[in-house]
Amino acid sequence: MINPAIPISNYLLTWFKIRIMRKFIYTLFVFVFLSSVAFGQKKYNVYQTNYYRSNITNHLVKDSNGNKITGVITCEFGDIGNCSNGIKTGIHKFWHSNGIMQKQIGYDDRGIIQGEYRRWNTKGQLTYETRYNGGQPDTLVRWYSNGKIQRENSCNLNKLGKCYTKEWYSNGQLGREQYFEYEGARRKKLNEKCWNESGVEIDCLEYDN
Repeated sequence: MINPAIPISNYLLTWFKIRIMRKFIYTLFVFVFLSSVAFGQKKYNVYQTNYYRSNITNHLVKDSNGNKITGVITCEFGDIGNCSNGIKTGIHKFWHSNGIMQKQIGYDDRGIIQGEYRRWNTKGQLTYETRYNGGQPDTLVRWYSNGKIQRENSCNLNKLGKCYTKEWYSNGQLGREQYFEYEGARRKKLNEKCWNESGVEIDCLEYDN
């Protein structure tokens, strides 16, 4: 019951403090819980596993005794990524020998590539990016070492509807633009235009980039 002798502002201030305290306690609880989960994961040195071979063979990740790994794979540059019962999950990272990020790959909880796959050169410049959906590439973008876009193509995962490919010269000039679609397994070209490095439209038979 509100006491009329006490200003309403005091009640509002008390209510506000209670709300802030509850929010702080909840945030602290979440942080402690996530930290306990993260720090509770066992870590495996990548060189004591078949991790790199599994990238080639698409096999499960196992330790030196042949046991499926559940935990974090690490290397000299940091945590590569998580595995659950031998299956890669989440974002996995790789580095060049100079410590610069080399690539990042995302996996779903089934170990299928999902989301963005990126690659960088030894100078840290992004050179390649592909978006995957259900293990299939959806869009692809490449860059020149000077940072200008080199190629972009996108297509519906089920090969339905129109797809396109665009290519640029290293000076930034668009060189080719092509639209196509799939009829079953057959690719059908719909339209194509080409330009030289100066931007003059040319016959695509003359295009060479």
